[in-house]
Amino acid sequence: MQICISSYYHFFLRTFKIVGELNLLMQINWVEVFLFAFCLVLLGLSFLHFLEAENLRAENAALSEELAQTNLELEEVRDSVTFERNRIDGLKLELEKKDVELAEARADIRALSAELNATKNRVEELEQDFEQFQQEYIELQSQYEEKAEEYEQLLSEIGEFEADLQEKMYWYTANSDFGGEAKGFLSRVRSRCIDGDTLNMPCVAVMLEQKGFSYVSEGNDYIKSLEEFEDEDGGDCEDWSIFVKAIINEMVEEEGVEELLVADAGEDGHFVVYTDDNIEYYYRILPLPNCLQEILLV
Repeated sequence: MQICISSYYHFFLRTFKIVGELNLLMQINWVEVFLFAFCLVLLGLSFLHFLEAENLRAENAALSEELAQTNLELEEVRDSVTFERNRIDGLKLELEKKDVELAEARADIRALSAELNATKNRVEELEQDFEQFQQEYIELQSQYEEKAEEYEQLLSEIGEFEADLQEKMYWYTANSDFGGEAKGFLSRVRSRCIDGDTLNMPCVAVMLEQKGFSYVSEGNDYIKSLEEFEDEDGGDCEDWSIFVKAIINEMVEEEGVEELLVADAGEDGHFVVYTDDNIEYYYRILPLPNCLQEILLV
C-alpha cells in the first residue's frame, strides 16, 4: 500500500512538472502509470472485500440473535418437558397406589373365596360391590375434574377482579391531587382561602364558583376525572366530591394545611369567606343542600 501511494505521488509530481515544461507525452513513466492503475484495482478489490466482510458480519450478528432466541425457546421447551415429566411421575405414583389398593382388594376377595367356597352368592355380591366401587371412583374422578375446572375459572375471575381493582386504585391515586400543577383556581385558593394552617372551605366554594364551576346533573354513575371536571366546568355530587378532595389534598401537601374551616359564624350569623384589599366578603349562614354537605364532609 505504501508503494502504491508513493508511486501515485511521484507520478503526479512528474506529471505537473511535465505539463509545466509543455512536454507531457515524452517524459511519462509508464511503469508508474501501471503501478498506479494496479494500486487502484487493489483498492477497489479491497473495498469490495470490505463490503462483503461487513455483510458477513451483519449476517453473523443476525444469526447470533436468531440462535440466542432459539436457545431461549429451547429452554422454555425443556422447562415444559420437565414439568410434564413431573406430572407424569405424579400420576404414576397415584396409579401405583391405586394398583396396590386394587391388589389388596383382590387378595381379600381371593381369601374370602378360599374360606367361603360354599357361599358363591356372597362372592357375587362382593364382586358387585367392587364394581360399584369402581363406578363410584369414576364418578368421583369426574367430579374432581369438574371441581378443578371450577377452581381454574375462579382463579381467572379473581385475576380479573384484581386487575380491575388495581386499575381503579390507580385512577383514584392519579385523581387524588393535582400533582403541583399551576392552575388559576388553585392560585386563588392559596392566596385567599388559607389562613395559617387552616383552609376555609366556603372560600374554596366561592373561588370555584367565580371560575365558572357549577353543579351539572348527570343520568349515569360515571365519575369524571379531574381533567374532565375542569374541561366541562363541573359535574354531579360524586364529581364534586373527587374534585374538592383533590383540592384539599393539594393544599395539605403543598401548603401544609392541617385543619378545615367549614362554618364559624358569630352571633350576627355572618361568616367571612375571604378578605381582599381590606374588604371582607361574607355569606350569611343558611342550611346547606345535601350535595354540598356531602362535599364538605368528605
